[in-house]
Amino acid sequence: MKAGNLIVRAIGKARASTTIGLRNLAYNIVRFSFLMMKSGAMFVVPK
Repeated sequence: MKAGNLIVRAIGKARASTTIGLRNLAYNIVRFSFLMMKSGAMFVVPK
């Protein structure tokens, strides 16, 4: 997996924290889907 740009260029601590949080969320979603596919687990999204 690719980490992307490790330098956060943002004005303000709140924006930098939001950027880091969104990157972390995206990484966790990709990691979760990879682990689910690897284990062969099927998960259903409720409507």
